[in-house]
Amino acid sequence: MNEGPFGEALNCLNAARSPADFAHGGELLAAELGFERFAFLVIRGGDAAAVSAVIHNAPAATRHDADLLDLLAGDAVVARARQQRIPFTWGPSGLPGGDFMARYADLGYRSGVAGSAWNRRVSGCIVLVSTSAAEIAPEAEATAWASVSLAATTLLAALQRLEPAVPCPLSERELTCLLHVLAGLSGAHTAHALGISTRSVSHALERARSLLRARTSYAAATLAVRRGWLDMEHAMALADSAATASPGAGNAQGF
Repeated sequence: MNEGPFGEALNCLNAARSPADFAHGGELLAAELGFERFAFLVIRGGDAAAVSAVIHNAPAATRHDADLLDLLAGDAVVARARQQRIPFTWGPSGLPGGDFMARYADLGYRSGVAGSAWNRRVSGCIVLVSTSAAEIAPEAEATAWASVSLAATTLLAALQRLEPAVPCPLSERELTCLLHVLAGLSGAHTAHALGISTRSVSHALERARSLLRARTSYAAATLAVRRGWLDMEHAMALADSAATASPGAGNAQGF
């Protein structure tokens, strides 16, 4: 049980079981911090461009989820949260706002504070609190930094508990081959790394595509990430390692 000035919001997020519960927690958080708006973004696939859900309290007229997701996927504030992973301020007195903030500035998203939390299953979430004011008081900013970080961690834990446990139908070899695809590595490199033939790699990827009903191996790999069976950061590390060992190891096109 959380106590203190923001305990009610955090307890609400921790106990949330539905979008309405999360929205109520967000409204409590924004109100307790003295901000007008909040937005919770769920990031899947380890990439800021993979915004898969958003909960916010903008006026109903702006709640076009597809439009919001498109805006947020390319927004500077979201990209900064993904890269920096520590709280920061945006707006006239901080980081320039992105497309989303510019479009909705008159609705209370002119400036604000963002914090995030990340893990390997629900890839991450970003918590935003914002206001239509041009500046945020220094004392309010410092408190908001700590609070959005704690709220993001609480939100992520709650989302993870709600994630359905989907059994992985793929074999270890199929998963490893998909991981190499995700890393951008060629079939020849994968075969050499696993000590198998390129034909075996192709067969493993074909079976993975069939089991996951994916048209391409990359689509199958992305789905495996979203379901928590593969880790994007592991793939990035594999790509870096392969590039260091053999500059020509890449180019997984054709799978």
